[in-house]
Amino acid sequence: MAALCSIALLSFFLKSPPMNTPPNPVVLELKIDGEVEAILATYIDEGITDAANRHASLILITMDTPGGLSDSMKT
Repeated sequence: MAALCSIALLSFFLKSPPMNTPPNPVVLELKIDGEVEAILATYIDEGITDAANRHASLILITMDTPGGLSDSMKT
């Protein structure tokens, strides 16, 4: 009987989401469109900070760019 209760409790905890998980996962999308310029690094940094403040589960970065300044691309 004790083994059955242990199995039931274990299966409950395996199915339960972690306590600190938001009820509706947040996905933040950052769009990069056009040439990569110096301001892009600030945009990405601020987007990551915003995602952290909103407890986002995922940051999706979409890019449609021919490239740009090499220093900005590295950053």
